[in-house]
Amino acid sequence: MQTGVGIRAGQPRQTTSVLVVDEHSIVRQSLCAMVEKRANLHVIGTAATGAQALETAARTSPDVVVMDYALHDLSGVDVAAEILCEQPQIRIVILSICQAPESVFRALCAGAHAYVLKQSASTELAPAVMATLQGKRYLSPPIADVLQRRGIGATSRSPIEYLSAREREVLQFTVSGATSAQIAHRLALSPKTVETYRSRIREKLGVADHAGLIRFALQHTMYSY
Repeated sequence: MQTGVGIRAGQPRQTTSVLVVDEHSIVRQSLCAMVEKRANLHVIGTAATGAQALETAARTSPDVVVMDYALHDLSGVDVAAEILCEQPQIRIVILSICQAPESVFRALCAGAHAYVLKQSASTELAPAVMATLQGKRYLSPPIADVLQRRGIGATSRSPIEYLSAREREVLQFTVSGATSAQIAHRLALSPKTVETYRSRIREKLGVADHAGLIRFALQHTMYSY
């Protein structure tokens, strides 16, 4: 986990393409300006809705997607998960006004690599993007502080690491609130197969039901998933 990362000394500058997603035009413009301040970052496109984000990401294949947590048509978390299912190399930076650990967890479990508070975006957005490009996790400092006070931290090895790639995909969608039918549609599986995966996941993690799965993941895999 990182709470403040910049460009390393001597690191070669390469142009990184960024897709900016927010439903408010003035916010999109502001975010684009923040991104473009870095000479090695370039906004390749913008989107106002989840549907537009999915289409633009598929068409442009950006290096990084800066995504609002709360979009009008779809959850930014669900959009992030769908983008990563198609293009797992993309780095996702979630922007939100919410500091609740449960919201942070859902974003990270969906595959987000950074979670930045909107009120801190002017100073943290570019460092967060750079951190994700270096393969690091970025959380706004207030979020990291809250999680530490609640005793939620990194473990040396997450139990989720023992799940298969497909089981992790099913888990991501499950924790983000998707139904078996929705997961089946997104992953081109039958609902019965999804239920089999869910049962196997609960067995491997030692939890009895969906609520227990959420609690387990929040307690054990916040940073390492």
